[in-house]
Amino acid sequence: MPADATDHRTLAAFCASLPELTRQAAGEGWQPELDEACEQLRAQQRPADEVLSELWAMLGIAQTTRGEGGLVRPLGRPAAPPPQGGYRCPQDRCARVADRRPGGPIPQCALFKQSCRFVTA
Repeated sequence: MPADATDHRTLAAFCASLPELTRQAAGEGWQPELDEACEQLRAQQRPADEVLSELWAMLGIAQTTRGEGGLVRPLGRPAAPPPQGGYRCPQDRCARVADRRPGGPIPQCALFKQSCRFVTA
């Protein structure tokens, strides 16, 4: 299926956001859904807008973007301040508490090679 100009713009924005989306998906448990959407986009059997609209709807997020890298925000809601808390050891083995800037990567535990887990204050 030939791509049109809208597909090219949609795919460009998605591609620019993909590293951050991949980090978010890994930390939040929706990596299989993101992988499936990527496979569908590579196969070019449906328009990119259609594939991504289904992904965003499944996740409850809109295609509207904000900030650097075209990050997505929850459907119909303005950007909110981050929740109070911090990222802690994924294995509860140390007292490290790491911060994360909004839209930034999830802190990683170098020892266990896993994403830190968020714990509310």
